[in-house]
Amino acid sequence: MYYFGEGLEAPDKAKALAMYEASAKLGHAKSAYYAFLGHVQGWSANSADEKAGEYLWLAAKANVEHARTLIADGYRTGHFGLPISIGAASQWAWDGDTPDGLRKAICTAFDPINIPRNCLDDYIYPSAVKGENISAYRVAQLYQYGRLGPVDWKKAIAWYDKTTNHGSALLKKADILADIDANQATSALLKAIELGESKAVDILGRQYLSKQMYNAAFNLYLDAFERDICSAECHYQRYLYLDGYEPEQASMHFEKAIKEGSVDAYFEKIMMSNVSRDEKLSDVTSMAKSGNVSAMLWLQDYYLKQHDEHNAHLWESEAAAYGDILSQLSMVKRYKNEPTHESQFWQSLINGQTNYKKVMPDLLFQKTSSNRNDFIEAYVQSALKKRYIHKQVGQSHVVQDQDDLLYLKNHRAFQENYRAFADRQNSYAQFTVSEQQTPPFMRIDRSEKGSWKQAPVLFKDGGIRVRKELIPPFLDTRMLFVNNQSFFKTHCGYLIERSVGESYLLQHQDPMCNYPIEYEKLFKEKSIRHLVHNKYASAALMKDGSVITWGETRAGGSMINNTLTMGEQNGYANLGEELKVYQALQSNIVQLAPLMNDFAALTTEGNIITWGLSAFHHDHEYQGKFSKIAGSLISNTVCGLDIYQQISCWDLEGDKTPKTMGYHVAQFEMLENTFSTLVTLDSMGFLEVYEAAYDEFDPKFSVPVTNVPAFTRWKTIRKVLDGENLRVLLEDVDGKMFILEKSRQSHSGYVLKEITPEHDTLLPLGGE
Repeated sequence: MYYFGEGLEAPDKAKALAMYEASAKLGHAKSAYYAFLGHVQGWSANSADEKAGEYLWLAAKANVEHARTLIADGYRTGHFGLPISIGAASQWAWDGDTPDGLRKAICTAFDPINIPRNCLDDYIYPSAVKGENISAYRVAQLYQYGRLGPVDWKKAIAWYDKTTNHGSALLKKADILADIDANQATSALLKAIELGESKAVDILGRQYLSKQMYNAAFNLYLDAFERDICSAECHYQRYLYLDGYEPEQASMHFEKAIKEGSVDAYFEKIMMSNVSRDEKLSDVTSMAKSGNVSAMLWLQDYYLKQHDEHNAHLWESEAAAYGDILSQLSMVKRYKNEPTHESQFWQSLINGQTNYKKVMPDLLFQKTSSNRNDFIEAYVQSALKKRYIHKQVGQSHVVQDQDDLLYLKNHRAFQENYRAFADRQNSYAQFTVSEQQTPPFMRIDRSEKGSWKQAPVLFKDGGIRVRKELIPPFLDTRMLFVNNQSFFKTHCGYLIERSVGESYLLQHQDPMCNYPIEYEKLFKEKSIRHLVHNKYASAALMKDGSVITWGETRAGGSMINNTLTMGEQNGYANLGEELKVYQALQSNIVQLAPLMNDFAALTTEGNIITWGLSAFHHDHEYQGKFSKIAGSLISNTVCGLDIYQQISCWDLEGDKTPKTMGYHVAQFEMLENTFSTLVTLDSMGFLEVYEAAYDEFDPKFSVPVTNVPAFTRWKTIRKVLDGENLRVLLEDVDGKMFILEKSRQSHSGYVLKEITPEHDTLLPLGGE
């Protein structure tokens, strides 16, 4: 009545919205849907998207027409006050009568290489057969990267050819053809450029520059600029051409390059800025992390002047990995007296660098600024004497710091060489087509023996060797060369921590391992404090106290499990309950623990938050004053150590009343591969083991450790990675280390196995 104005002088939508809200709160689902519409369509001055989601959720739970479609799309896009969550969107979309178009849109939001099988079979492949461009592109990628059986270049190219007027498909086709037929690869790039693909300009331009085809590069960038497809890199190259004789045009291209994200242009701007080196440090560090070699060298010099040998070597190593010949030779010198993998690796990287060897061989082992300057000048005069005006840098620009002028020259001199094949460096095609043992393969285990579960091997120089099955198609493999310091195990592989302050995932390529694409940016920008996993999902605690998850939704891979997951009769009462865990995990988390089908998190207040398949039964939370938590991977048991030095344990599917054990407990861990066996140290350092039977949660007291002398005192207890498995490690007061394991002689007892320093399969967990 109020909405249509029946019997009134005029409609009163604000009053109608208030009535619908009141009715919705009393449980009328259709009223909830109209209240949602009222907030979205602005019926009242108080209408807001943030309020709309609350009423849409009530309508969706009751399966009001279109409501589940709308809430799935809301989670996909972040509309209606909902957080973006592809996992939550999938649950609502597949549990409701949603249109195929929305389900396909959700499917295309997943990592294209690990797309869920139901998405591929039901939506992507059928659309590709019908000629839909994006779907055909996705199918081609799956053939190119071996996700539909063995790598098949012919099928990949055939599917890329099915995409009409699709520049990205031509780029991928060129990527494959580069190792098969260079002329066809160039033709594909030129066709992509005709279609307006700016990245094709970048790739072809780098190839021209690396071959010293400067006129061809000049004409390519000019044509791209005139056709308005000039990228940040294109603008930077135009700036280099014009700098010194067309200053206004050069300045315009310089500013556009910076605005559009050119790290190279921004580096030059910072070098020419009239601020102190300390003030430049943060910006230069960011550029070095983006792969700018000159920024890495600047940082090496900066830290040497600060007498910080550790960080100086860190950035020298990074520059070596990214192609700086002087840094590579320094790495050879560092390991030359050791006939090890490290010395062989760095020597192999420089064996083919004949252009550098003929310039100034006596200077190559020197690292001072003056000698590097001499080397740059000599290299510019010999190998790059036909290069355009950039060798005049310093005459057309005012640079306050002469050391920064050196790095600006270094950047100009080697810029095209460092970046000429940046995209090809990342190409999975190169790993598969080429069989020669070039340097990247020395840190990629290409043998047919073993499985992807084999732990990575860390070398002295920070290099890491991993199984090729774990390497994502788009990973910059130069990160495998240096500065890898530790790793976490995930449910599908490993997350590698680098000493330059970034992380990256190496995972078995499988739909169960799918993670949101935006996580790659998070791993580069945010440091990981801790990571845990169960069989089907992983959860990472970031150093800012937030949590991210990926993997199987109902095993904790999503922090949002919708009401339908729990069953219509036992589900949540409102949207706030559905988002409770998600909101709680955005900050103030200090520890994570894995369970069989769930995860647990400890908050700064000392409460325990749980999520996953079984966590719903206890409302996701156990309040208390806990300082540490642990969980069992073969049961849904979570335990917490409270401020009274006592342990409380819950079975997530059982009674919410906890079982308690232990007195004066100072440290504890859950023993791996047990139903709920706890290993504890009391405040005096004495060891106790509590064990629970599989069929009942009733811990026994003091299970014997048969080979421990009475009154032995221990210093610490922690988890380590032993090969592929997590183990409990005990360290005694003398610094000796032991692994606790089940006794083979005693049915109910345990034994300690001493670990020697040479035990090379034992690795600390990253972030610990």
